[in-house]
Amino acid sequence: MNKINRNDPCPCGSGKKYKKCCGAEKSFAPNEFTSDVPMNREPGNPRLKKAILQAVSNQLRINNPPETKETLNRLMAEGYSKQQSMEMIGAVLSSHIYNMLKEQHEYDNKSYVRDLERLPKYPWED
Repeated sequence: MNKINRNDPCPCGSGKKYKKCCGAEKSFAPNEFTSDVPMNREPGNPRLKKAILQAVSNQLRINNPPETKETLNRLMAEGYSKQQSMEMIGAVLSSHIYNMLKEQHEYDNKSYVRDLERLPKYPWED
């Protein structure tokens, strides 16, 4: 089978160019600028999500900080699944990593714990 070029008609039969249809899924996540991109996949970077969830798993495994496990248990008691709870913790972790890189500052455990305690409200929600 020949490789499909970006400007070829999409093999799904939509009538659109491959780059504007099924090929768009392979190049970037949907956002407000790409409303014509098929929405049949989860947005974001799956490798980054896996890495963040692995970091959360590591925090839970070594119980450091202990507030991570406390937060997981609290969220699950509130009715969230383990996966949802870990993803919420991962969102807090990723926002702290982002801010550390952006603002070039050290890890602040007090701030991280404070944001864990606020879940399910996220740090960027005021």
